[in-house]
Amino acid sequence: MYNGLPETANVIFTVITIIALVWVALLLFDLFFVFFFSTILKKHSKAMVVILNSKYENTKKIYEIIQSYQVRIDDKVLQELNNIDISAFSKPDSEEGEKVRNILSYLKDEAMFVANRNKDLLNKPDFQIAKNNVLELDSQYRTDIAMYNADVLGYNYWISFLPCRFVFKLFKVKKKNIIN
Repeated sequence: MYNGLPETANVIFTVITIIALVWVALLLFDLFFVFFFSTILKKHSKAMVVILNSKYENTKKIYEIIQSYQVRIDDKVLQELNNIDISAFSKPDSEEGEKVRNILSYLKDEAMFVANRNKDLLNKPDFQIAKNNVLELDSQYRTDIAMYNADVLGYNYWISFLPCRFVFKLFKVKKKNIIN
């Protein structure tokens, strides 16, 4: 293959060339999957932002309905509802995002607790609609989290793929965290 070289050197250079080509092919394959999962993660993140904003608005609507029927709600709960920073919804794997999601979940549960104590409220059609909307959004959110977490696992796998791992470490690509 290489003219003017002894046969052993020729074999060594051929083997090194083949190994380099295989590694480049693996790197391209790896990069494809990293970008693929990165794109999907962005789509799931946007979907979660939409769902969480809708869930927040519907939770607020539940509290408005509860108050319209003169049912007492703790002022601290209402203050929590009004102090939610919805911009944190766009940071799904951050501590701030987790904190806001937990507060929103607590507020939903608290609204359902207040409603369950007041049997008349449970029979009101506007409350039923708002409650069903929140429960449906909750179900959709859990599905979206499951898909997001599966894609995070795929993304983390491909940036940790042994033959190409050092390339991602060189560029300081960080693993993504799953959402609880």
